[in-house]
Amino acid sequence: MSAGRRTPQRGSMTVFIAAGIVGLLIAIGLGIDGSRALAASLRVSGEAEMAARTAADELDVSSTYGGGSPSLDVSSAVSSAQSYIAATQDQMVGTPEVNGSSVTVTVSASVPTTILGLIGISEITVTQSATANAEEGT
Repeated sequence: MSAGRRTPQRGSMTVFIAAGIVGLLIAIGLGIDGSRALAASLRVSGEAEMAARTAADELDVSSTYGGGSPSLDVSSAVSSAQSYIAATQDQMVGTPEVNGSSVTVTVSASVPTTILGLIGISEITVTQSATANAEEGT
């Protein structure tokens, strides 16, 4: 066996280590930024629920007289939900959908990333919807 027959493999470990570091950074970024996005998703879900509940409180008073089923005052319900979301500094997607005695609100928020920004993902957008029904109190 002569020394001249050996194949040089200079730099092969450098490529392997560089790829491993990039993979590790992506995994860490998904862990950190993903958990922040999950927390934001839960927060936005709660805001959508509360905005829908607030809107569902806006009953059309005339619908509750005479034993009728309650319905919503559409303009008041939409305004109430929009005011609630405006106070949270998140964004409402479209306008609240009022259908008889139910209202659906969709809320969106953008979460800036920390680690994933290194690979070009600067933010994660989360969107949640909630529906509430108006009910006549007893």
